[in-house]
Amino acid sequence: MLGKIATKEVKVITTGSAGSAVGSGISEKISGFLLGFHIAFNASAPSTTDTTIACLDPAHGTLLTLTNGNTSGFYPVRMEMLTNAGVSTGAYDLRPLQSTLQVDIAQCNALTYAAVVTIYYLEA
Repeated sequence: MLGKIATKEVKVITTGSAGSAVGSGISEKISGFLLGFHIAFNASAPSTTDTTIACLDPAHGTLLTLTNGNTSGFYPVRMEMLTNAGVSTGAYDLRPLQSTLQVDIAQCNALTYAAVVTIYYLEA
């Protein structure tokens, strides 16, 4: 049986020149099934902002990439289901996860909390 919906928050501070500032933040360890991310961008984040959310465990890789975007919102994450032969079924399911996540922001302005990322997951 799946547990309750839980959240972890990552606040990213960017430093550098306008339009080329960068920053990153790391979450606490997540154990469960990933539902998605709510990203709240700073009102001063430019439209050139790039955001990448990835697992520090390389087996899971990159979970979300936003290029040239500063639109706050919820971004659901699912994994594609495969047959035993590795062929796509066209169906998607929750992504099991036991890792810490890293949020990287680039091409932004220097901002305290360029973005606040809330990670939603079902506790395992």
